[in-house]
Amino acid sequence: MELKLSKGIMARLYVLAFMAGTSVGIWYFLPYFIIDLKGGMIEVGLISTFPYLVDAIIQQQVGTVIEEMKATKDLLVLGFILSSFFAIPLSFSSTALVAILLATLLYLFSSITESWGVANSIYMANLTPAKSRARIMSVYSSSCFLGNILGSFLAGYLAPISWHIVFLIFAGMNVASGIFLHYFLPDETLKGTTYWAIIRSLFDFRKFLRVLEKLPALIKEGPKEYVHFCIAVSIRSIGVSMVSPITAVYLAEVLHASKPVIAVLTSVNTLARIILSPPMGWIADRWGRKKVFILGLIMMMVYPIIFVSAQDVNLLYPAYLMMGLGWACSQATWLAWQMELIPRQKGILIGVLQFMNNIGWATGPSIGGFLGQYAGIWWGVGLTTLVESIGLLLLMKVPERASNV
Repeated sequence: MELKLSKGIMARLYVLAFMAGTSVGIWYFLPYFIIDLKGGMIEVGLISTFPYLVDAIIQQQVGTVIEEMKATKDLLVLGFILSSFFAIPLSFSSTALVAILLATLLYLFSSITESWGVANSIYMANLTPAKSRARIMSVYSSSCFLGNILGSFLAGYLAPISWHIVFLIFAGMNVASGIFLHYFLPDETLKGTTYWAIIRSLFDFRKFLRVLEKLPALIKEGPKEYVHFCIAVSIRSIGVSMVSPITAVYLAEVLHASKPVIAVLTSVNTLARIILSPPMGWIADRWGRKKVFILGLIMMMVYPIIFVSAQDVNLLYPAYLMMGLGWACSQATWLAWQMELIPRQKGILIGVLQFMNNIGWATGPSIGGFLGQYAGIWWGVGLTTLVESIGLLLLMKVPERASNV
């Protein structure tokens, strides 16, 4: 069912993106929660690995549920509400390993609401016209990034006082997002669909195993261009995510940056996304989604080298600006390029991409954390660059759009 996008609905979407983005900005500080619990580089890597493994499974399930029930909006509402419920136990974690396990449990639901996830991608694809999709999504992303800034500042300035307050705000923003989405945005859910039916379908892991068995056939039978895109993006995601535990520990333990300073740096990165994402969307709609996406990947390849070369925290601003440009390019074109490569079965095929992509995001941090701790920071950064280069070369071979779309 196609939903119509009026100016009023568009404005409400941007409000939702801001609220959801605030909780995401708080989530970005989770590695520093692990460090405060005396976790090392490996534990910081694991806080990304386990949730992303869960994410890979859930996104695949979400794609199947959407194809069966057309319950995109209700899925998102469910994700927001249950995320808030499971955030409270996380704040009482006593060790890094307990926090990792509870964060993984939380991500069973939080992953549903990701702005780049299957449910949100399908919901936004139904709302946005193809010709202006990159521009609309770039402004949507900018609204989300504004929320990221607020969330980062809240976490950075309140964490030294109490992590309990931080996670309470995280829970509150998720509740507010779910209620706002439920009452103020359009719905395409089939009549008779209940939240309990959605939960049963979402956690029917026999269904997941059946989908997993069909995954090779889906990849084989899917559009060739889209399959190449999935493989290239998943490899790129391994490289991009490998550097996250390295930079987090380098910033906190080598440069001894305080949490308020980390909040300012994170906000500089996010502000760059806000300012640059709309023009990148405008350029992408005219110049090409592929070119802008690849430009973003190049920026993501360069920034870690600048990051770990800095001997003072004040020298990190260029690296954060470069990272902001990289993410602006990616966020502005992520959905638009996908839609040009998928002729049919969008829920299932986006689920395939999310599964492969999240396996990449789950694998990278553990590799990067292990290398950073036992081989050295520069070995980790060097391997990151190599893996990202492979992803870049593969993406260069993917066309702007599939021939039969």
